[in-house]
Amino acid sequence: MTKGENERKEIEEMPEKHTLEVDYYDPILERSLLAAIAKKPDLFYELIDLLTLEIFGNPENRNFYSQIEAAAKNDKPMPVIEGEPTENPRGAAEELINLYQKRLMAKAIENGIKLIKENRQTGEILNTIQEELNRLQQAILELKSGECFSLDELFPKVVEDAKNKEEMKKQRKAIGLPTGIQEIDDLLGELQPGIHLLAAEPGAGKTTFALQVAIKAVETGYPALFISYEESLQTLALKAVCQRLNLNGGNFILKNYREGKGNIEELKQAQRGINLNKLFFLEGNSRLRVSTVKAKALQIMAKYRAEKILIVVDYLQRWSAIQTPEDENRREYRHIVGDLVSELRELANRLNSPVLIISSQNRQQQGSPSLTSFKESGDIEYSADTAIFLINNKEKCVDGRKVKLQILKNRFGDIGEVEMIFKPAKSIFREKKVNG
Repeated sequence: MTKGENERKEIEEMPEKHTLEVDYYDPILERSLLAAIAKKPDLFYELIDLLTLEIFGNPENRNFYSQIEAAAKNDKPMPVIEGEPTENPRGAAEELINLYQKRLMAKAIENGIKLIKENRQTGEILNTIQEELNRLQQAILELKSGECFSLDELFPKVVEDAKNKEEMKKQRKAIGLPTGIQEIDDLLGELQPGIHLLAAEPGAGKTTFALQVAIKAVETGYPALFISYEESLQTLALKAVCQRLNLNGGNFILKNYREGKGNIEELKQAQRGINLNKLFFLEGNSRLRVSTVKAKALQIMAKYRAEKILIVVDYLQRWSAIQTPEDENRREYRHIVGDLVSELRELANRLNSPVLIISSQNRQQQGSPSLTSFKESGDIEYSADTAIFLINNKEKCVDGRKVKLQILKNRFGDIGEVEMIFKPAKSIFREKKVNG
């Protein structure tokens, strides 16, 4: 078969012309890259960070790539591949990756158009498109997951990152996301990208503290996404408004509004004076997956052009317990918890953002700070970058009680403890020296 006949055959094997994907195939470029590798086998390992089976759209070319891969890895002769070898193999590989990504985008758009033509509900269409885009992003990231860099290649980026942080310090910008409690930030080095575990006995104020940290992130200029498996979103919204006002010297008693005794007009007027538009709440349920959280977080970050976002999970074991059984194939519960933490760690890495996870403790060790006290302990404490405990010492003070926050693990700074005052009626934590 002549070269021209081969090319016509390859084009005929592409998807039908009415699909959006068809414009993003280049079987001739694919063949020229494969021919270059077959002619110079060392190219396989030079380009291995770019090469995957998926970037080859033509079935025959995918077969040739599989043969090349097997030959290279087993030190066997390369297959004979007809075609003119490209003079720029790396450029060809990068262009094929670009085309592959565009095919994925075209497929996502086509699926959305299909749902519109089927007259599906708007919410269903948006959710489907979100899931498609999330899969697209994951596929793009996976293409980069095998990249390997030498120290010489990485070091300029290390220096640049250090300079950026130095400049942020000079401009008094947050390097991590501050909690709003200076002593805690001094120990933690603020909330750096990664996994931060927060544990305490029931009623110690875990949700209140996490919400206060989320509000501080918003005040600093970053968005926050609060995932709740415990309290209703309306309750959290009320708590957030009262907390924000009290942090600025107000006297809004949350309990009064819960019991119908609060001044509604005063609350409405006060709410208009605050800015918490970057604080988002997501109701947890059995269908929620980390992939969905990632999609929503990326939407929020894109909307506000934010380089990072604080994600709060309230709380870990509740989310793990209601995972769909058939999806989990009846695995041990502690493995489900561990896998969820691993997914959240990957999420933190991908978004370069902190994830604050509220965790329950074992009954035997409730209220005591211990890395083995996390319920379903095992992978949890090893995966965490910081482990933080709220300890209620039962000692009362003016309209509140004394608590300690103890940091037992910290990859970013020091361990230690901070004394605070918890005021449940106002739904706030204060540094002990600022008891007001």
